[in-house]
Amino acid sequence: MGAREARVKSEVEALPDAYEWVSERFGGVLAEASANPPSRVYYSSLLEASANYYTVISQTPSYELEASLSLEERGSRPLVLLSSVEAHNYKDVLLGLSMKGVRPIKAEINTDPVTANIYGALIAAVISGKLS
Repeated sequence: MGAREARVKSEVEALPDAYEWVSERFGGVLAEASANPPSRVYYSSLLEASANYYTVISQTPSYELEASLSLEERGSRPLVLLSSVEAHNYKDVLLGLSMKGVRPIKAEINTDPVTANIYGALIAAVISGKLS
């Protein structure tokens, strides 16, 4: 794994505290999405597995983030699962949503891509009420 080895190793060793980290880092996102469950979830390519997990446990449809521009309407509050590694690839999509008056509940996960779906799954479980 080269230069990433130390980071991945430290993240894996910290997994027993992952729930606490997610609760602290994404507290606002978790509270908002739990109080007003989103009607759709969108994902960046790295977080497809997390979005699919959310779909299964909440019966909420998930789509690639690019689809949001054609599906969302002014005032909607979809959930967006996004890896910070990919965030630059989706700036135009998020800007387009903003210009349409869509205010996504954005969970941008800033971890190694290898572990990002673990945190995404935790976020999905909390929002759906499967984990509290």
